[in-house]
Amino acid sequence: MIQATLTENKTIQLYSREMKMLCELQNAMIEVNDNYIRIYNEEEIKYFTKEGKELKNTEVYSSNKLFVSEKDEKYGFVDNNNKKVVDYKYDKAYEFNENGFAAVKKDGKWGAINEQGQEVISPSYELEDQLEPSFIGKYYKVTYGFGEFYYTDAK
Repeated sequence: MIQATLTENKTIQLYSREMKMLCELQNAMIEVNDNYIRIYNEEEIKYFTKEGKELKNTEVYSSNKLFVSEKDEKYGFVDNNNKKVVDYKYDKAYEFNENGFAAVKKDGKWGAINEQGQEVISPSYELEDQLEPSFIGKYYKVTYGFGEFYYTDAK
């Protein structure tokens, strides 16, 4: 795959080896993982194999029990059969992290749910500077310096 960055409008484009455009997102970030590529911004997340095949979140996070789902501009969580487990009540939500917690946003504040879909911390943190917060229970990740990080529950 080939990545192009258009600096005049802060757009990232992904192309296949055959130069077919696969994706284009403004104000995007890109992560290359062992098994997939993730391109995302505040509104959208897309996944691709390194060969350029687009993947669903259920394929990327196949070991998860619940998956982010969007309906009518609200986010909730479904199981691998697409059955709703957590109501579509959040303004934003992210997939479960390696610690088993998913960040959820409501009314401008962040919180976290566990793998059973229960809120472990209701949305109460104002994390304006974090594009994708990461939680361990009620503690959220803060990154500083040269990539060092710690978890805190400071508001």
